[in-house]
Amino acid sequence: MSNQRKQIIINEITFWKQNKLLPEQYCDFLMTLYTEGQQLEEPAHQKAVLQRATTNKNHLWLLFATIVSALLLYSLFEFTTVSWLMPAIGAVVAIVFMVSAFLLVKKQRNMAAVLQVLAALLLFAVSIQVSQTFFPNDESMLYIFILMNCGLWLVSGFLLKAVYFILSGSIGLVFVIAHFFFTM
Repeated sequence: MSNQRKQIIINEITFWKQNKLLPEQYCDFLMTLYTEGQQLEEPAHQKAVLQRATTNKNHLWLLFATIVSALLLYSLFEFTTVSWLMPAIGAVVAIVFMVSAFLLVKKQRNMAAVLQVLAALLLFAVSIQVSQTFFPNDESMLYIFILMNCGLWLVSGFLLKAVYFILSGSIGLVFVIAHFFFTM
């Protein structure tokens, strides 16, 4: 078989594999068969296109997660007719973001960091809403909830080696403690 025909077939097999038109094992078998056992490198332009498509998809997911978080943050404090529903939804979404960030932390560090921050903001808003709903006249409970969030950020920062959590937890603790002592 001529080299030109082999190259056309190899390109088609690569297309099938990328678009999942055939199972990966079949494509690998066919690729090995037509390349006669030699490993072919994907052309640089194909790698760049695949990486750009993946990056665009990640940006869309992050935009979606940010919009969902913003809507939840708004609705947590705007719609207070059902006192337990919005905090419950916010907590579930925050947990989903945390689990997603945990799964993505090794592959896509930047995407995981954004999901961690969104989850932290949602948990903070949920804890403030819970404090205002269930302990409306007790400022000490609000302080406790804020201190717990700052402590969680601080511990998470040290465990994840995330400077943004260490700074936000430390600054938050300092401001809450200062506010507590200056308003007494």
